[in-house]
Formats: sequence, C-alpha cells, structure tokens
Amino acid sequence: MKRTISVLMLVSIALCVFSFASCGGSAVRLEKYVTFSAEGMEGAGTVTAEFDEEAFIRDNKNMKLTSEGKKNEWIKEAAGECTVAEMFCELCLGWELSPSERLSNGDTVTLTWNIDPMFVRYFSCSVKADPVSYTVQGLEQTPSFDPFADIGVSVGGVAPVFTYEILRGPNTPAEDGYSIKAALEAENGNYTVVLTAETYSDPEAYVRQYGKRMRAAEKRFPISSEHTAAHYVTAAAEIPAGVLQTLHVMSENEFRTAEVSGWENPESFRGVSYAGALTFLTKNTFLPVYSANSGHANYVFLVYKIDVEDVAGPFSYYYYTAVTDLIADADGSVETPVAFSETPHPDSYFADVPGFERNGLFYLGFATLSELRAYVAGSHSWLELTDDTLV
Repeated sequence: MKRTISVLMLVSIALCVFSFASCGGSAVRLEKYVTFSAEGMEGAGTVTAEFDEEAFIRDNKNMKLTSEGKKNEWIKEAAGECTVAEMFCELCLGWELSPSERLSNGDTVTLTWNIDPMFVRYFSCSVKADPVSYTVQGLEQTPSFDPFADIGVSVGGVAPVFTYEILRGPNTPAEDGYSIKAALEAENGNYTVVLTAETYSDPEAYVRQYGKRMRAAEKRFPISSEHTAAHYVTAAAEIPAGVLQTLHVMSENEFRTAEVSGWENPESFRGVSYAGALTFLTKNTFLPVYSANSGHANYVFLVYKIDVEDVAGPFSYYYYTAVTDLIADADGSVETPVAFSETPHPDSYFADVPGFERNGLFYLGFATLSELRAYVAGSHSWLELTDDTLV
C-alpha cells in the first residue's frame, strides 16, 4: 500500500525528528520509501509524493510498543487489529510539499516530514526524518512570454501619496486571460510600485487555454527621489515654529472675524490659546492618475481653547482652523498657507453647523475636545488620523 499526497495538501502535525529504541537495528531513513512524480504543463505543473507503506511495514515488522503504549487502552485495542508498524504509519507519519503551485521543469520541491508527538511516544522505533528534495522534470513543455515586456510606470505625487499610470509600449503583449495590477510597497521610507500579472483562471487552466505560460508574475519599479525627497506632513511637530506662529495669528483673526464680531457683547471674549492639533492623511495614497482623488492629501486641524465670560461666569470651549496639503521639503521647510481650507462658520455650506447654546446664546465651536474630535473624524471619513496632540 502506498500513501500519496499532492503539493496542495498540508498535514497539520508538529514537525519532529525523534530517536527511541531502534526497530531492530539502526535508524530507519524515511526518504528511501518516497518517490515523486510530476504532471501537467510547465509553469502550471504539480508534484505528488508517494510513501511506500507496504515496504516500510515489511522492513519494520518487529516494531514494538513502548511501555507507555502497552498501557494505553486505545492503542492496545488497535494493536489487535493491525501490526504495530501499520499503526505507526497511520498515527505518526505525515508530510508536506513546498512550493505548491506554478511548477516548472527544474524547480525544486521539498518534502518535510511531520511526526505527531502525541502518538510517537507509544512506539519503540528510531527514524531519520531529514527533508527530501526533488527536482521537477517531465512536465509538458509550453512556450513562455514576459507579460511585462515594454511596460513602464509613470508616477506622480509626493510621498506618501502617489498617482500612477501603467505605460504599455508597442511590444507589450495583449492581456489575454490576465490583467496587470499595480500596488504600492513602502519600507523604511523607500517606495516601490509592484506590478503583478494575475490570470482570470487558475494557472494550469490558463496554460491549457492559451498554450503559453508567464515567465514572471511581478515586476518592480522603485519610485525615484524626485517624489520622495519631500513628503506630506503627517504630524504637527513637522511644522516649523515660525510657520505655526503665523497660523496661530491667522487663526485668532479668523475667529474674531467669524465669531466675536457678531457677538452682542464682544467684551465677553477673554482670549484664545493653542490646545494642540489633529493631523490626518488621505486613505487613498495610491490611485490611477485618471481616477485620482481631487481632494486634499493631508489636513492639519489646529485647535484652540476659547475663554469667555457670560452672565453665569467664565467658561471655555473649543474652535478649530484647518490647513491642507502641507508639504515638508527635504530640508524640513514648510510653506506658510495663505488661507484656511476649513473653519467652523455660521454660513457653512454644511447644514450641520457645529455649535452649542448656553444661557440663551449660541457659540460656534465645541463644548469639549471629545466632541471636536468626533465631529472632525465623522465629517472627514476619507481621512486617517496620523497624529493627535490635543491636551
């Protein structure tokens, strides 16, 4: 009897190489009972491994149970129906093959033994379970092609927000039965566009239908320093002190114009102080140039505590101004925005004007920082928070 497993199967048993009292001699080398066979078309081949169980049982007919095995009622009962070597094969032996798909002639497949530690202690046997390698051969030859021939990528934008366009030349193959997709890979400040060729069917079906195979499944295009030397600000600490101070002055002027100037008693305004910032980055950091988001890449919401005194006494609430598309150059400099992109305003385009009532008066802003956070996040769902310095 031979046991067969394909490269697509995985036996989930812990890997173990073990030694116990030998099966009547030196350690048994499991690899001598294994044979491999390959089938299919090159580029989509599969491999199977067969374990010659009959030969193993015959060679180890004197295998015994350990003292622990003899005490186990279930093992003792099973031993009455088959030999100890048969039980060993069924309970202890397993393996896996890797890689598992898209095999070509010359590829190396490795069989790794998986020995079940829960049952092996019941058998008095020593085995040598070294990995077994097999070089794939005999697969049906098929023509190959490069799906990325004469393909390039045009990249725009500033780190970490990019647009891309796949450029196909006159020698680029027609995408029959597959498509080219792009993804962004980031590591340690380096960015790479990764193109992958994905078939609409499984690899073997593709090869059989089109009579050819792909020589490569991906191609990588590092993004040049032209687009990575500068970057969109993702934390308020990246804004130079001088720029931030200018924004504070602009913010107080904006508040006085939009809010205090309309108060019946503007003298109730006692002052404004910086409370921190919320910084957001767009979630759409990698888009085709033809569908690029027309919105802003980043937002910095500058939050201020407003001190006021009304008939009930002094109190405070919160107000924000927002600047967008702040870019830090390679030297750390940031250009000062000329205007705010967003502020709470009574003439806002949005019907939901943030504000609250106190002692018969309406105040534009937020009673608490938690309310401000919730409002900003909820009304800007296409953004992802990258920094929060509110105190």
